[in-house]
Amino acid sequence: MHWYGGYGPGWAGMLFMTLATLAVVGTVVAFAVVALRRPTRGDDAVRTLELRLARGEIDEEEFDRLRRALGAR
Repeated sequence: MHWYGGYGPGWAGMLFMTLATLAVVGTVVAFAVVALRRPTRGDDAVRTLELRLARGEIDEEEFDRLRRALGAR
């Protein structure tokens, strides 16, 4: 069985396949970047503690106690 009279898909078919491949690879990479850059829940909690410490709402002892309770480093 020969496609297009035996000449293959031609330049337009090759261009389409290349663009489709780039689109699929780009989509996978974009999802990976978004998933890896999203902060975890613990990171948000530690960031909130850092902001409270900076505003003077809690002292360093309270900050350390709460950070240990969250299991952060």
